Amino acid sequence: MPAKYTLESLPEPVNKAISVRRVEPYKAAVFKILRLYERKKQPRRKSRNADLAKANKLEAKSGFITAQYNPPWIPGPFRRNEIARKF
Repeated sequence: MPAKYTLESLPEPVNKAISVRRVEPYKAAVFKILRLYERKKQPRRKSRNADLAKANKLEAKSGFITAQYNPPWIPGPFRRNEIARKF
């Protein structure tokens, strides 16, 4: 949310399926994937993520999270998709 808002001053969501909650800061290892359907590359990136965690003596606090940032009408090569894991 923009910095001008606090959790208390945010407007109420119009859609009841949307909720707002505070999330404490955390570290994460994040890898960009070009297309969400590139399933064959995800295991390689997950393995790389796990290798980085082990090398840095980090303990995973979650499974992998897929993040998508663009609306569906954006062409695939221009979308931003990531896989992440909390540490």
